[in-house]
This record gives sequence, C-alpha cells and structure tokens, in this order.
Amino acid sequence: MNRQGQYPRFTDDARAAMVIANRTAMQLGSECIGVGHMLVGVVEADPGIRAYLPEQYSSYSTLISFLRNTDHPEKTGYVRVITETAMKYVQSTGGDEISVKHLLLAIVTDSDEILSAILDQAGTDAPTLKEAVLADL
Repeated sequence: MNRQGQYPRFTDDARAAMVIANRTAMQLGSECIGVGHMLVGVVEADPGIRAYLPEQYSSYSTLISFLRNTDHPEKTGYVRVITETAMKYVQSTGGDEISVKHLLLAIVTDSDEILSAILDQAGTDAPTLKEAVLADL
C-alpha cells in the first residue's frame, strides 16, 4: 500500500495538514474543505507556522471558534486550487515536494474573506504574511 495516498508530492507534515483540514471540515459540518479548514490544518501540522500568524489566531481552539462563529461560503475545488498554487511555489524554488509553508503561501495567495477577517482583526494583511513566509523558504 502506498503510504502517501492521494498526496504523493507532499511532505509528511503537509499530508498531515490535509488530513487535519479534512477532519476539521467534517467536524464543522462542511461539505468541502475551505480556507479556514486549511489554516487549521497547517497550524496543527506544523507548530512553527504559528510564528507567521497573529498570536490570537495561532491556536486550534481559537481558529475553530472563529470558524464556528463566522458565516463563510464553501468553494468546491479549493483544495485543487491550493495544491496547484503550492506546487508553483515548489517549482519556483527548485523543490519537488509541497511543504506546509508552501500550503500556507498558497492559502495566502488565494486569500478570501475568512483569511482577510482573521488578518484584519490582528492588524495585518495577506501580502505582509506572504512576504514573511517567502523570506523563510
């Protein structure tokens, strides 16, 4: 059996992020994975990612609470878009696997109202977050 499953070009942490995002979407009654679920996945899969996020949104419980209390549209195909964007970042740096940082970059690149609301409340924005992650690749 292939241990990589449906994410063969992902690091172990990035695969874990996808599993957590999927579980989070199911727990919250969503039919598909959205930006908030992905954000929970990357934060939980790689605690180092918390350094890029505003402190008040860097914990699982805070993100889940925010998602439960926020009306957000679900986008079919979001995972495909995020995966394709993450792979573009991988290729631009000469890598061959999608890491959790690549997933975060893709989330920030495809920023929507959920991420914007989280970052606005913390006094930052997607371009600032994107610059910080890019600087560490």
